[in-house]
Amino acid sequence: MRAHLPILAIACFAAAACGNSVSPDDGSAGRDGEVTSDSLVAVDAATDESADAAAPDTNSDDATAADVPAGACNAIANTAMPATSTQRPGVMPPVMTGGNIVPGSYHLTERVYFRAASVVVEQMTLVVAGSVANYVSRRAGSAETRGTATYAAVGNRLLNAVTCPSGVSPANATFTATDTQLQVFNQDQLELVTYSRR
Repeated sequence: MRAHLPILAIACFAAAACGNSVSPDDGSAGRDGEVTSDSLVAVDAATDESADAAAPDTNSDDATAADVPAGACNAIANTAMPATSTQRPGVMPPVMTGGNIVPGSYHLTERVYFRAASVVVEQMTLVVAGSVANYVSRRAGSAETRGTATYAAVGNRLLNAVTCPSGVSPANATFTATDTQLQVFNQDQLELVTYSRR
């Protein structure tokens, strides 16, 4: 089974929790979060090579973001306040409308599961520059995780390729962006993550 990035992280923007796989509590845990080839962004070979050179080899089917030493993917500071997840099983998630993702630093302010899920308390900082997103996250009781992804916004779809750590599947995501906020909906995990720009 492959590891999964939280979303963005932007890919981490909404994925399960920055490198940690989240399984639904509804018995459908066999879903692996894999996405189709049309939802992937081709990563520039130079970017891919530099990410591989900077990160330890974790390209195995059992790799997780926890296999990458802290600081291996980026060195950004996690300045976010803790945010506690909520659940809304049976409720329809909002329709994501796309928009212009404004470069800058973002803090996770809300994570909503549209299914049964465990409560998660998490601090997460996301930094977006050009077509690259870096994140650092710490969930209560877990080690800090870091990641890097390239992304492209196509309509309301957020296409991404995880460049660090290697071996991580991208999230199948849609998004809504404003000047001050980014919302990412992970369609595989039925999870909406809201980031506020700092």
